[in-house]
Amino acid sequence: MCWFSIAKYLMWAFNFVLWLGGLAVLGIGIYLVAGDGSQYVQLGDINFYAASGSIFIIAGCSAFILGFIGCKGAKNESTGMLGLYFICLLVLLILQAGLGIWALCNFDSVNDAVTSGIEEQALDETATSFINMEQTMQCCGKSKGCQDWVDAEQDKPYGCECDSGQGNCVKISSLSCSSSFDLETDEYKFIYNDTCTEAMTELVNDNMKLIAGIGLGIGLFEIFGMIVACCMYQAIKEHKGYA
Repeated sequence: MCWFSIAKYLMWAFNFVLWLGGLAVLGIGIYLVAGDGSQYVQLGDINFYAASGSIFIIAGCSAFILGFIGCKGAKNESTGMLGLYFICLLVLLILQAGLGIWALCNFDSVNDAVTSGIEEQALDETATSFINMEQTMQCCGKSKGCQDWVDAEQDKPYGCECDSGQGNCVKISSLSCSSSFDLETDEYKFIYNDTCTEAMTELVNDNMKLIAGIGLGIGLFEIFGMIVACCMYQAIKEHKGYA
């Protein structure tokens, strides 16, 4: 009887944490899909990055449903619901492992994919998506900085302007490209020095490391949940056997 009560409390506690974890994973998924800079990942054609965010959203929503199934199974002492709960956790674990392997296989190609995608963008004063990306991600040009705007035969490095004091904000006069621009105002006195290829690659790499770390943590947590479900399953069988 004591073992049965402990197993039930463990099941409830685990599923409460599962609900909280699901909320956190859902939030991370939304951030990856809609957070600052994420809308520009499409310029780098990083398909697996966008897929990761969508899968995190699905996993977060699934956690709420699984938490309900687990608690309901423990409350009703239903071995059938606990069996379904175990199978769902196992399927999620396999899917996450597959995503992790897929992301790992694509990790080394991030820089190439970003470079290829960004180099395809046309640079002129009407390139609003690229200019907005420069301001959001605090970068300038494609892979050669302000020189890319010179190569595009533009009279200004559109979108590269910044305020003095920011980390990678430098005087345009200190850069070799400055003599090629028609700078009649102080608007472009300071511009971002980092290239957008560098900024985008750093964003994706940092978030992929976040995804990998959280995925590993969730995987270990799900394994623990499967163990708890097995213990609860066995405890119900023993409890009913002695009833």
